[in-house]
Amino acid sequence: MLGGYCITDSALAVTQVGTVNAGANQATAAHFVSGDNRLTLENGYSLGGNVQANGNNDVLALGGSADGTFDTSLVGTDASDIFRRFESFEKAGGSAWTLTEGTAQD
Repeated sequence: MLGGYCITDSALAVTQVGTVNAGANQATAAHFVSGDNRLTLENGYSLGGNVQANGNNDVLALGGSADGTFDTSLVGTDASDIFRRFESFEKAGGSAWTLTEGTAQD
């Protein structure tokens, strides 16, 4: 990708298992513009940039069939956070996920 976001649009449902990278000179790999969006991470996902959720009801879900680990300190609203502005958090699928870092999320 030469520039821009790798994933961008409104009202998206994205499941990420592999790698998503930001374009050249871009810090954001995925930008959910508006609407109800859902990003489901499965074990093995990798991000080369941050994810900005600017919709009305944005869900960050941990899912799939393989167990995984997720660092909750990556979630928030600050510029340094990788997963930004998600309103809801869910567990999906048959996997078990271990949460690390202990950052409380509603």
